[in-house]
Amino acid sequence: MKRLIVGFLGFFSLSTLLLLSACEDSADDPFRIGINPWPGYEFLYLAKEKGLFEKEGVNVQIIEYLSLQDVRFSMERGQIDAMASTLIEVLQIYDHFPGIKPRVVLIPDFSNGTDVILARKDITNIAGLRGKRIGAEPASLNSFILGRALEKEGISLADVTIVSMDQGKMEQALLSGDVDAVVTYPPVSSSIMRGGNAHKVFSSADIPGEVVDTLSVSMEFLAGGNEKIAAVIRAWDKALEYAKEHPVESYQIMAEREGVTPDEFEQAMTGLELMTSSEQIYLFEPGGSIEQTLRRLSQSMFEMGMTREPVETSNILYSGPINSVSSGK
Repeated sequence: MKRLIVGFLGFFSLSTLLLLSACEDSADDPFRIGINPWPGYEFLYLAKEKGLFEKEGVNVQIIEYLSLQDVRFSMERGQIDAMASTLIEVLQIYDHFPGIKPRVVLIPDFSNGTDVILARKDITNIAGLRGKRIGAEPASLNSFILGRALEKEGISLADVTIVSMDQGKMEQALLSGDVDAVVTYPPVSSSIMRGGNAHKVFSSADIPGEVVDTLSVSMEFLAGGNEKIAAVIRAWDKALEYAKEHPVESYQIMAEREGVTPDEFEQAMTGLELMTSSEQIYLFEPGGSIEQTLRRLSQSMFEMGMTREPVETSNILYSGPINSVSSGK
């Protein structure tokens, strides 16, 4: 009997140690953030490059994907804890995988001209896209921007042919004549414009306030509390501050990652409205402008066939972490 007791106690002690070890490993697990190439998201890379996440005590792993759709798919599969995306992708997850319920915890920027539709020089306006072939990322922000652009001219998506493709294939498709226009953004748009083979016929500046970039976190990760998310938000603020104090170095770092020149990166930034946590906290207020935008987007996406039904938007914004940063906790 004594041997059994000792054996049990030994097993219990070993199990306890393994459990504690697992908890420690869990605490040290990286906070996995998925992003795609986009100037506004580069400030997350700047924070990583300058050690700002580490200074805030959070281990962040930034995972880069080729498209917003790829980022969304990874969030749906549980391969990342958070995604940098527009509100469009957040609403799509709520429609397709309602159990995941990502919550928006940060609004890095508004796109006020950086998302564009570029067309061949002989196509002078959106009306000229009727009957044309248009390259766009499937089931993503691209589809929404194209739909809104056509809608403003009284044209439907059925009046054009959408050619599904990743951003990286758009420039060659436009040059070869496989498509007549593309829905794109930097760095691809910068490269296309540099070549002088296309011009802008529409941008997100034509639908102000509708293209909102976000950082959203899975419900599973949120169950662990706000501490790591608040640390990421503080690092975001410090990255914006660092870029303001060291613009030449910062733009060089971010431009190099995007594969554009610092001047092209700076030009792309003119179409973005970046915000610190203190500048955006009011956006998380119930019934505020972002919640209203979510409702409009939800209805528009349903009418375009991007979702099966309008998404309930009242619980998508989550102010817990940003309030924590604001209060200094």
